[in-house]
Amino acid sequence: MEVKNNYERQPAKIVSVKQILESEYYELPGWEPNFILIEKKLKANRVNVLGVIVSIEEEIGFKNYILEDNTGKILLKSFEEQNFKIQPGDIVVVIGKPRKYNDSFYILPEIIKKIDKKWLEYRLLQLKILDEEMKNMEEIKIEETKLVEEEKTIVEEKSDENKIDEKENKEEYKEEKSDSEIIYDLIKENDKGDGADMFLILKLAEEKGIKNAEKNIHLMLELGDIFEIKAGKLKVL
Repeated sequence: MEVKNNYERQPAKIVSVKQILESEYYELPGWEPNFILIEKKLKANRVNVLGVIVSIEEEIGFKNYILEDNTGKILLKSFEEQNFKIQPGDIVVVIGKPRKYNDSFYILPEIIKKIDKKWLEYRLLQLKILDEEMKNMEEIKIEETKLVEEEKTIVEEKSDENKIDEKENKEEYKEEKSDSEIIYDLIKENDKGDGADMFLILKLAEEKGIKNAEKNIHLMLELGDIFEIKAGKLKVL
């Protein structure tokens, strides 16, 4: 159903620390997620960054991590008591939401996962390819005040009935998973250590009624949500 797409979690964009630090930050009201605009061409409300944890500061109830890649350093600020099991010197992949406070960027991490050093070289290649693709993209023109006004108008025009419908839709779709999330779970469930067989995942996805499963997998590979550790073998982060 069409409403479902409105509440799907947006894929994390593969970016460098420098791209985050040099981006423009947009804070929106209501249900719309805040986002960064990278090089005036790419919107991202979730990011996927690879780097090294260079320091950890523990405070009551949360931890601060400093992540460094070959382009710069950024703070990872966790306000929840999450046990990421990460130590200084670990190479990690971070998926989270970019935020800005007092002119300083940081990331609210959803995932901080230790990975093998080999992924650093792979990420450099990914960023190089994405950088070339971005050169051919058109600039996105965003008027922040207009976005705020439009959001305010939409909220004011909603009737009580529409608000009830919206609440019901949100509750309904919280329990549903997108095709990509189902495929992600299938890969995780069928990975015995050396990766999950792509043909098996395609078959299982088809049995669950997922159309264009192969296209979904290729998109997830491009976004860095999953990896092909060797030909035909898929692995989640």
